[in-house]
Amino acid sequence: EMHNELPPAMPAGNQGVERDALLELHPADGVPLKLSPTDIAQYIRLQQCRRFLRLRLVERNNGRRFLRAWDAQPQSIPPILTLSGREFEENAELAIDASVRTFTCSAEERLSQGIESDNDFLIELAAALPKGERLVVFQPLLKAEVDGWALTGVADVIDFRRDGAGTLSALIVDFKSTTAARMEHRLQIAFYREMLDEVLGRAGMEAATTLGVLYRGAPSAAADTDDPLLDEQRADALATFGVEGYLERIEDANALRRHVRSLVLAEASEARRNLAEPFEALPFHLNYICDGCLYNQFCLRQSAETDDLSLIPFLTMEQKRALQMAGVRRCAELAAVSLPKETWSEQYMQLAMAPALGAELDDLIARARTYRESKGDDWPVERWLPDGRQSSLPRCDPEFHPNLVKIFIDVEHDYLEDRVYLLGALIVAAEHGETPAERRRTVIELADGPPETPQQESELLRRWIERVIRAVIDVAAPDADGNLAAPIHLIFYDDYDRRVLLTALGRHLGNVFGATAL
Repeated sequence: EMHNELPPAMPAGNQGVERDALLELHPADGVPLKLSPTDIAQYIRLQQCRRFLRLRLVERNNGRRFLRAWDAQPQSIPPILTLSGREFEENAELAIDASVRTFTCSAEERLSQGIESDNDFLIELAAALPKGERLVVFQPLLKAEVDGWALTGVADVIDFRRDGAGTLSALIVDFKSTTAARMEHRLQIAFYREMLDEVLGRAGMEAATTLGVLYRGAPSAAADTDDPLLDEQRADALATFGVEGYLERIEDANALRRHVRSLVLAEASEARRNLAEPFEALPFHLNYICDGCLYNQFCLRQSAETDDLSLIPFLTMEQKRALQMAGVRRCAELAAVSLPKETWSEQYMQLAMAPALGAELDDLIARARTYRESKGDDWPVERWLPDGRQSSLPRCDPEFHPNLVKIFIDVEHDYLEDRVYLLGALIVAAEHGETPAERRRTVIELADGPPETPQQESELLRRWIERVIRAVIDVAAPDADGNLAAPIHLIFYDDYDRRVLLTALGRHLGNVFGATAL
């Protein structure tokens, strides 16, 4: 459904106010709002971005006219995720089918029968299940109206059982090709529980419903950890489904039910409060998490049109909020704030008092001016940021640290294998406080393929560390006394890179320490 053609372009006269009206959603009384459990899972994964939730609700209930109005396309899911997820699902289904009676639902089957959901089919199977029997249903499409919401979603597995006393139970399981079960996975199946209970309840049936997430886990996880919980989940996956993976059973399903209500089903839920606010009042900020969002292109284009503060590099959400509270909502407005070296400005002094801005205000103004200059505004652009605050880098000049060695580190993480697959370093050495070109080296180590075993990651780390240390020895200048000694400073792009590298080093501490004399 993500790849359907967009509707025809809107006429030119429908821009402006009418175009903005497409972002509002006013549900009619008695008309249930459409939503899918996967929408909420994505909402949680995207750090509960309120703008994403609004756009998803608008698309579900009013279509994609708003995307066409901004000449935007939905961003498709990366193929590597789709392929990995489908491969894990297919292997799991084959393993289950080998030992249990199963049924598989499909869109083609529903189309041939002219039905919109598999509700009646599930009711029929559950009602006909004999005592002491078990039946697993793959990919059933559930549709249910719950508390004013028209919920639709495809569950990966519903495992029906009827014990000797005739009591019906249902285990709802979601397949995830991930290294661990996460909150968005648990919430997704919690919605399926609400839907299944509603479907069975309307037929006068009741089932003791439990929830679980069957996830792939990290390859060779048994070699990486001795966690007894993982051992238990792995044994459960084998005993219950015959699948090589990990089965996390949700112990406190009622806690998830409370989350489901607070997010969607309750009268004062987050979803209903979201719809009650004007679109422009919903807080948002562009960051790395947006790369995996369906509406990435829309937000980028709208931000460019509205000159949103998110376009300023390295601006944080807290800084954006502080600027907005002070009445500065556009890049051009921030660029127009006078710097102290230019003229006294009461506006500048008020902004500088905000803890989130403080000493970084000069940098943000300079970045805003550089951005606006690229759009044609007449601003004097600083090619270097103003000296408004103390640098986090050590001083390097003829007097202090004249032979400083700086190592800029890049780390790339394979999220499917939960291991590092690329390590890069730019080594820059100073001599008499200067950094000549001949004292620069680049070291890059790339795994031959996906790092599927601990040994592959360990060897990658060893090779990279050895080459980096050789490069440091090669480029470092002697100190003022002629001794072969130099201070070394490590520089990461952000804390995420630092954390990924330290975690990887921690997994192979013995091998890494044994790699060099250092």
